[in-house]
Amino acid sequence: MAAYLLLFTLQLLFGLIRPSLLQNISADLISVSPGANITLLCNITNYSAISWYQMISAESRRIISARQSSLNKHFYVDYNVDESHFYLTESSSSVSLVIIGVRETDLGFYYCGGRNDETHIQFGKLIRLNFTGGSNNGSSSEASDSQPPARNVNDWIRNVIVMCVCFVSVLITICMCVFCSRVLGETRDPISADPHITVEAHVGSTALLPCSLSKDFSKTPHVRWRADNEFVFERNIDGTHVGPGYEGRVDVPEDKLRKGNCSLVLKDVRITDHTFYRSFIVEHVEATNTDKIQEINTVQLNVYSQSVSAQVGSTAVLPCDWRQLSIQTPHFEWRIGDEIVFERLGKESFQGKGYEGRVDVPEEELLKGNCSLVLKNVSVTDETLYSSYILMTDTKKSVLVQNIKLSVSGKWMSIR
Repeated sequence: MAAYLLLFTLQLLFGLIRPSLLQNISADLISVSPGANITLLCNITNYSAISWYQMISAESRRIISARQSSLNKHFYVDYNVDESHFYLTESSSSVSLVIIGVRETDLGFYYCGGRNDETHIQFGKLIRLNFTGGSNNGSSSEASDSQPPARNVNDWIRNVIVMCVCFVSVLITICMCVFCSRVLGETRDPISADPHITVEAHVGSTALLPCSLSKDFSKTPHVRWRADNEFVFERNIDGTHVGPGYEGRVDVPEDKLRKGNCSLVLKDVRITDHTFYRSFIVEHVEATNTDKIQEINTVQLNVYSQSVSAQVGSTAVLPCDWRQLSIQTPHFEWRIGDEIVFERLGKESFQGKGYEGRVDVPEEELLKGNCSLVLKNVSVTDETLYSSYILMTDTKKSVLVQNIKLSVSGKWMSIR
C-alpha cells in the first residue's frame, strides 16, 4: 500500500511541480482584452480524457474536464467549475479551453492534461494569460523564446531561485517518505491520523466523512472542507460558514472538534454529492499576518441510489431509467469510475475491456426509457459501484443518471 501511495504522490507532485518550475521559462504568452473571449489550445492529442487546470497562488485547480466517446469519438464534458465562464471546443483530437469574458482573476497560468488509463498521463505546455498592453505582451508562438521584461528581471530571478529551492525540498521530502515507509510500513501526515479513504452512502442517508487531528492545538482549530473545487463547510472560533447547496446539511460539531475529531457530518445525501472531499487545517501566522493552510486528508464519497445482489456466475440487472429526459436518440454509458463498461448510441455499442460478451443495454429497451445494464456471468471482481451517464449531443455534456452498488456472493465448490 505504501508503494502505491508513494507512486500516487510522485505523480501528483511532478504534475504540479513541473508547471511551477517552467512557468517563467517556457510558458507561451497570450494577450487578451478585458471582457473578451479567448481560446487556449491544448498541444497534446490522442487522449481519451483531457482536463484543463489553472494555477492560482502556486496551487493548481481543475476547472473543466471531458471524456471521449468510444463510439463517435466526440468529447463530452463531465466536470465544469463554472459553466457560464468556461467551455470546451474540439480540435485535432484534443480539446481547447474557451474563457468567456476574461476578467482579472482569470490572468495567470493554464495547462491541459491527458490520460488514457491510470498510468499513462501527460501534461501540456504552460500558457500564460495576460491583458493586452500588460507587462508581458507577446504572441503565443514567440513567448517561449522571449526574455522577461527588464523591469521584471529581479522578480523573475527570485521566482526561479524559489522554485529550485522548493524542488530540492520536495526531493528531500520524497526521500524521507521512502525511508519512513520502509521503516514504519506506512506514511503518516503530521496533522492527520487518517489515510485516503472511501465512504459509501445511500441517497437520503447521513454520511460521516472521517477526519482526525493528531496534533495538539491551544484553541479550537480552524477547519475547512471542500468538494473538489467547491467550498462545503468551515468552522473556526468565530462560527461556521456553509457552501451553496449544503445549507442545513453539513456540520463539524464544535465539541468533537475540540477533541481532535474534524469529521464532516453530511445529511440528506444526494446523488450530486458523489465526489472527492478534502479537509484542511487553517493556522494564522502572526509574524506574517497570513493563514497557513494544510490539507488533512481526502475522502471519496460514493453515493448510490440502489443496491443489487448477485451470485457468482449469474446474470445481474443494474436498474436505470431515463424517461424523465426528452431525447430522441439516447447515447448512454455505464462506467466504473473512469473505466468504460458499456456504451450505446443507436445500433452501435462498445464493450469495455474485461466485459466483452457479458454486458448490454438492449436498443429496444433503451428506446423505451430503460437504460438498465445486463451483466452476465458475474464474477467476484464485478463487485463495485456502477454509474450510468447520458451523453447530451447538443451541449456535449455527460449527465449522471444513477449510481448502483453491486454486491457479489461467491459459491463454494468441493473438489473430490
